[in-house]
Amino acid sequence: MNSEYIKKILQKNNVIFLHLSSVNSTMQEIKKIRKNKNIFLIADEQKNGIGRRGNSWESPPGNIYFSISLKYDLNLKDHFIYNAAIVLSIVNVLNTISNDDIKIKWPNDILINFKKISGVMSEIYQKNQINYINIGVGINFISSPKLNEYKTTHVYEINNTIDKNKLIYDIVKNFFSQINLIHNEKFDIIINEFKSKLLYLGKKINLEHENKSKISGIFEDINNDGSILLNINGLKHNIYSARLI
Repeated sequence: MNSEYIKKILQKNNVIFLHLSSVNSTMQEIKKIRKNKNIFLIADEQKNGIGRRGNSWESPPGNIYFSISLKYDLNLKDHFIYNAAIVLSIVNVLNTISNDDIKIKWPNDILINFKKISGVMSEIYQKNQINYINIGVGINFISSPKLNEYKTTHVYEINNTIDKNKLIYDIVKNFFSQINLIHNEKFDIIINEFKSKLLYLGKKINLEHENKSKISGIFEDINNDGSILLNINGLKHNIYSARLI
């Protein structure tokens, strides 16, 4: 499958397709485009890929890096629903090519057999007084970094017959099905499916804050804003930003 199929499904959903050979970061690059349009930007490599909490995302040629910027008309507190939608889309498509255990590690990592294969980021930004949500996706396709912090894997390691453009097309198609649910205010369908694939839900977890302080408790639920409902000795706390350890 070539990229024309991706362009067509994007055009059908009023999104412009852009392809660049190299960028510092697709999330940064997409914000430089002055058109007041929904935009899908894909790059062959990122020289300075950004992960969650400012961490770098290793981005050599051959893997998948894209951002999609959409006009945003929800309450700002509801932006997590887009994050959940794209994560679910990736999980749903990976489930069609692999029988392995695919789980979501809160808030936005996708793991296969406890090895990271993909990560997602989202942010709200303003351009010409219009709010946009900017969603960045990285998927290890033909390679994955060797890290001390956690194990990684890539698509070819689980199924080496997959066409890259077909994989992207299927994710985009699934994503717009999720977007249709958002437009029809069916957030619960997305959140409940997200929960069903969430790692450690209902179990004791350990979290590390940005200041390196640590807390532990029972992962009771996830709220619609994406925060964890953590039970610490019978007291319930909403945790918005931390790292599962």
